[in-house]
Amino acid sequence: MPAVRKIKSAQAATLHPSFQVDYDSNVWTFAQTTVGQQREFVTVDWAIPVARGELLTDYKHRGLLDELKCYLKTSIVDDTVRMTVGSIPSTYMGVRELVKFMGEREIRTLFDISTAVSWEYVEGLEEQYIMAGGDVGRDRAWTHSTAYKLIHPLTQIYELADSLRARGGQAPCEAPFDGRKTYDVVTGPLGLARTGGLLPIPDEISVPILTYAYEWIEHGSEDVIRLQAEIIPMLIDARSAKGPRRIICLREIKRHIEEFQMSPIPGTLTPWHEPLLATDRIDDAGDEREISGTQALRRLILMTQSACSTLLQACTGIRAHELIGLSLDHDPTLQHGVIKSVTSLDGLMEVFSICGISAKREATRHEWTAGLRPLGTMHMPIVLKSIEVLVRLMEPWRALSGSSTLMLSFSHAKSLPSGADGIGRMTANRNSLLQREFAVEALTKKRGIEMTQAIYEVRSLRPQRWRITFAHYVFRSKPELMPALRTHFRHMSEQITDQGYIGNDAALLENLEGERVMETSRFLVQITLGKPIGGGTGTAASHAACRINGQGTVSDGRRNTD
Repeated sequence: MPAVRKIKSAQAATLHPSFQVDYDSNVWTFAQTTVGQQREFVTVDWAIPVARGELLTDYKHRGLLDELKCYLKTSIVDDTVRMTVGSIPSTYMGVRELVKFMGEREIRTLFDISTAVSWEYVEGLEEQYIMAGGDVGRDRAWTHSTAYKLIHPLTQIYELADSLRARGGQAPCEAPFDGRKTYDVVTGPLGLARTGGLLPIPDEISVPILTYAYEWIEHGSEDVIRLQAEIIPMLIDARSAKGPRRIICLREIKRHIEEFQMSPIPGTLTPWHEPLLATDRIDDAGDEREISGTQALRRLILMTQSACSTLLQACTGIRAHELIGLSLDHDPTLQHGVIKSVTSLDGLMEVFSICGISAKREATRHEWTAGLRPLGTMHMPIVLKSIEVLVRLMEPWRALSGSSTLMLSFSHAKSLPSGADGIGRMTANRNSLLQREFAVEALTKKRGIEMTQAIYEVRSLRPQRWRITFAHYVFRSKPELMPALRTHFRHMSEQITDQGYIGNDAALLENLEGERVMETSRFLVQITLGKPIGGGTGTAASHAACRINGQGTVSDGRRNTD
């Protein structure tokens, strides 16, 4: 069958579940499959600049356009690749550079790219990024990550040669880069070493944050829920009032919030939080703003949600998108739709799991071990209490918005929502910002440092780092739990967990034995297992191991990578 007819046949074929776009369109739009992302859609604009003001969508470049469209579709639907929507932007970035290079060399088809030409492409990229710089105000660092993204599409196109030609597409006539893999090219000839990735959060930052979050949930969450329940009816009355009566209602709300008595920390006369009086606060832009009344309550609600999300990620290693994706209607047979409990094989412990969806590569059901307690006791592990607080705290806003997700955000900048349009979905970026804001307050309260210093210290804090910190805690508690940790994280092999999360060099392993990591490990042991549990870390970890190794894995065992 002629190539043109094959391409037309591919275009007319029934749409693949992962490819729900109009093939003929010059703009492909994909719905984001990973929850919590800032953008709900990923767009591929095929009007890519070629050279001399020409675009890839121009008639003279239609052949190359069809080849690249065929490549992108194949990489999405072909079982050997199964590219996710989240990987499309980086692939598109490499395709744009390849089109630009081919335009400058007047190469009309992918077939004309030889091994020698592929090395010219790499040399051109290196010169462009190192010598020529980039767009004004944009950092164009020539790093392992950047080089890999730009080079990999060409390697992948050749690897898919048979599938592409079967669909009417095309591939280079010779293996790019002398047949070397993308990783080998980047680390070998280009000499770009891959960085060690994210490090665990240092104890001087993690311990104050986790301590503050634990105290906030244990001692203060009931106050926040109660105050919110008292204010919401008052707000409804105020919004229905007019004229002088409305002003009176709003003043009463402000007075009620400011005079609300915070509960004392158990065993003391000290309130867990200062009164919600008018105060100045520095926002993300560095501007100072007064916070008072409903704005102060709004911030208290969001900080409570951040305390919960911090504890959940730190004590389970759950990713941000997995946490954000938790929904109360996930499984009606479970507590709150997400909490599952089983009895350990020895019959002594009740082991809890959080059930949800993991979408690192594809959406699959997954469970995260979330704590345990002696069977028959009523002690609630802090992870479960965090879930409970989120369920109750956000319930009024779920009812208003019609959402069933565990976490929500407020869409408008001020006050509390009055309608569904004032409530939005939580995103990974928003979750990260709120966690850093909570961390700043934790460091100023627990370490007594200035706010500017606290802001500086948490600038590199990312929710993903709690996952790394959790991995170090588990490894340090009991190295034999590495297989269970791999299952918990859905890693395809123990090597990913070992090298990517723990580290396999002597210096890092020596650091794992150090006091800094020991301190965080001790703290995580306390808040994960809870004070009512006796015995050392090894004993508790053994119960978890019994649950995981004796009753099957905590996941469904489907393939995944991190």
